[in-house]
Amino acid sequence: MSEPYDNLPMSNWQRGKVSGKTAARLCGHALKYWSRKPFRADERQIASKEEFNRHSAQILFKGLSLLRGTALKICQQLCFEFEFFPAAIRAELEKSYNQVPPINRALVRKILFNAFGASPEHIFRHFDSKAFAAASLGQVHVAEAQDGRQLAVKIQYPGIRQTIKNDLGLFRSFLRPLPDYPAIHKALAEIETVLIEETDYVREAERMQFFGSHLRLPEITVPAVDSRTSCETVLSMHFIEGATLNAWLKTNPSRQARDTVAALLNKLFLKSLYELNVIHADPNPGNFIIRKDLSVGLVDFGCVKRLKKSFIDDCRLLPYTAYQNDKDGYIRLLKKLNVFKKQVDPVLETHIYDTAYRFGQWYAGFYREDVFDYHANKDYIQIGRDLTTEIYQFRRHIDLNPDFIFLDRTRYGLMRIFEQLGARVRFRNRWEWPV
Repeated sequence: MSEPYDNLPMSNWQRGKVSGKTAARLCGHALKYWSRKPFRADERQIASKEEFNRHSAQILFKGLSLLRGTALKICQQLCFEFEFFPAAIRAELEKSYNQVPPINRALVRKILFNAFGASPEHIFRHFDSKAFAAASLGQVHVAEAQDGRQLAVKIQYPGIRQTIKNDLGLFRSFLRPLPDYPAIHKALAEIETVLIEETDYVREAERMQFFGSHLRLPEITVPAVDSRTSCETVLSMHFIEGATLNAWLKTNPSRQARDTVAALLNKLFLKSLYELNVIHADPNPGNFIIRKDLSVGLVDFGCVKRLKKSFIDDCRLLPYTAYQNDKDGYIRLLKKLNVFKKQVDPVLETHIYDTAYRFGQWYAGFYREDVFDYHANKDYIQIGRDLTTEIYQFRRHIDLNPDFIFLDRTRYGLMRIFEQLGARVRFRNRWEWPV
């Protein structure tokens, strides 16, 4: 992990200064690259472009790391669309999951003292002042409770709520000239709501306790909350041994092991959605801890979405309806779900729903065989991305149901993980498929 930063820029001026320096460095790097490009031999062009992407991504990530907060959360959202970026840029952006430089140890002590009125050595039997994971809104330390239990202690960066508001103001000012700004503005409003929720560790603890009590999947571990050392800005939970999914993949696990993990993540999603009517809506690899026995630890409950049962009951019919080539029935379901709310010209509406139906048929393709093999269908996800791009072209004419957006993003995040695993996944299930 990188050396800690002593100061977290909080004001508009401070954060704007960081953004300006980052933008200037990116522009200077680009000018240098383009000025030299005409003089490079053809065989050097590809290597030079890769080096340019790698260095640009490093500049971007360093700036985002300094800003933390909303800037890095947006970075993580970019990672959900990582296939649109060159490999060098993806590698840097994906560091936002758990490789953000931590705040310094003195500030950590101050945060704990402000929260509990005591220093770490009086709160815990042992506290490792060096963070083992750091992300956009906080960082995590290993500790030992007074009763001897191993804990993971998540500490929120100071003043993060204000930096969220400041960052969103900066992004709005940067993006306002764009023709798609009305849609972007709405998206930023949704992001602000979600991020403010994620800074409330009391609420996150309640969500963690809910999943721990109701999920009841023996292969999925939800850490128990240590309420004695938790508050609105500090969240202590029982430590889960294992490696994040990305780190685990670097150990070159067998295909059978990857299939097992994918099956567990799929089961987690389906049971949460259809039995609890709640989804863990942040499926990034850093939130899944793979244990030695291939069970999975589920962490970070800052982004959880509760959905209406009536909405879920209609959603469950979509895959099989598309599989049956029932176009009229599929479009009726979309209208019932208010997937596209805005009134548009009837001819345009037909075109929009026709495109949506083609996407539905693509999604039904995961169910056509008893098991879908991502390794054998390497181009299949790309087809879906292309269809999504087609739907996105109608963005000025539609107003998507936010519940559907949450559900679709979560599914897509899992699809990305399954693709990354190259797994074989059984999509047919008792909730969506007739027995």
